[in-house]
Amino acid sequence: MILTVLSTILIYMGLAVFILPGIYLMVAYSFAIPLMIEEDLSPWQALEASRKAVTHQWGSIFGAGLLLYVILFLSIFTAIGLIWAVPMLILGYGVIYQTIFGVKNSGAGLED
Repeated sequence: MILTVLSTILIYMGLAVFILPGIYLMVAYSFAIPLMIEEDLSPWQALEASRKAVTHQWGSIFGAGLLLYVILFLSIFTAIGLIWAVPMLILGYGVIYQTIFGVKNSGAGLED
């Protein structure tokens, strides 16, 4: 909860100053919650880790997110479209997260 409040305040401050810093922070902080859960980081550490990792690939992450949200928006016009678009959005962000940060091996997988 602290992480969400902190990131929201920072994003709104960025939007209030000028629209572009707010948009940058929205994209940069998009992976803070999964990082905090998976890596057991404090809220501020998760925000910084997400920002530092996303900054190097900001344009491609912004483009992929924009594409996913455009598909979601277009699927609103058909109820059946939402059944496919919402899971695709979630899986899309999961794939981006896995590509950037990797996933820890929890040892719960199948053994060779």
